[in-house]
Amino acid sequence: MVRYREDWSKPLTGDLMDPLKHIALWEDGWLSLGGHVRARAERDDNFLGGGAGTRTDNFGLVRVHLHGDLHVMPHLRAFVEGRLASARGRDLPGGFRTTDRDDADVQQAFVELNDIALGSGRWTVRVGRQELLFGRERVLSPLDWANARRTFQGAVIEGRDGALTFTALWAHPVTIVSAAVNVPDVHTQLWGAQVTWQHAASALTDIYALVKGVDAAGVVPASQRATLGARTLGPIAGTAFAYELEGGMQLGTAGNADVQAWMLATDLTRTWSGPHAPALTVGADYASGTGAGAAAQSGTWDQLYPLAHAFLGFADALGRRNVIEERIVAQWSASSTVRLRGSLHAFQRASTDDAIYDATGAVLRGSVPNAPREIGGEADLTAIWRIGRHLRVDGGVARFTPGALFAATGASQPYSWGFLSVTATF
Repeated sequence: MVRYREDWSKPLTGDLMDPLKHIALWEDGWLSLGGHVRARAERDDNFLGGGAGTRTDNFGLVRVHLHGDLHVMPHLRAFVEGRLASARGRDLPGGFRTTDRDDADVQQAFVELNDIALGSGRWTVRVGRQELLFGRERVLSPLDWANARRTFQGAVIEGRDGALTFTALWAHPVTIVSAAVNVPDVHTQLWGAQVTWQHAASALTDIYALVKGVDAAGVVPASQRATLGARTLGPIAGTAFAYELEGGMQLGTAGNADVQAWMLATDLTRTWSGPHAPALTVGADYASGTGAGAAAQSGTWDQLYPLAHAFLGFADALGRRNVIEERIVAQWSASSTVRLRGSLHAFQRASTDDAIYDATGAVLRGSVPNAPREIGGEADLTAIWRIGRHLRVDGGVARFTPGALFAATGASQPYSWGFLSVTATF
């Protein structure tokens, strides 16, 4: 997911691409090259429930990433990754999204001092433009689904001591300027830390704190919101079940208003052994909304920088703000290279006095008096086909069926979406 974490310190043989992964330059100096190309086609029918403008459309997305990882000496490296993201034919409302297109630009460029002994731990410092990821990507993700992945500019300190891993960061999100040079958003800063305890081979606990500060802009007041969260996962001893539980709360200010919001997500998975490795998951998600009489957004969960469709359905109809979701997910390996996934989702509003929000966190449908709680439901079917080490094909369809809230606030036609993508990686 994050290419700079790959370890090619030892030369390998047996694969066509191996000569590119460790190129000896001088004593203790070597270079690794890599990248990927991804092409994706999408189809929308009655986009987000229909309405004005073009709501049925086909369009295509292509992105290319190339990186070089230069190890100058045992503890010093420089990593540079460039990208090109292009899109064609999207005539849906809003046209091309910010994350659809980006002319040739720098995705990552940092210097790293790594594996430094300090006390009983080993420490790494990374400074520059880089991708960030916490846990299951519910609050901080490079957003791989987007054609132009998310990146940040700042500094990260990482340390490992036995079963404990510590990460601290300070960064600005990088703003995509599709026809010019991307720049860090100096009016928004993110800082915080995470501690991970690997208490068993397949069990861990994360505890994290993130503070997002945004300067005032026009009539929008300055805000500062702290996100305090924890996640734990692992097998249930003596059974074929595994659990995951993540929760968080947000405190802070937005202008003169105090902020109090929270979220909770949980999954329970039953896995069967055998060649097809079927698995069944039941789960739920909750992200708070703002109640009547409270300042706007003061009780609405800020989803920060998450991975999108992985949690609330592949159609990306909704974001993790003022939402309750119940889901059931089934997975099955048709062969050693093909994995199938089907899911059902039901959505309601957490607060009937707040809006519903799209995958970017923007208002999708505003709240109206006495509007119902039910947002709708979704069914997904997706597949992954891994053709060797370097080629992968993904495809899927989703059907979002609007509920009573959509009918009360505008167009409410069933929304269908499908995609097919091919990714070549080296």
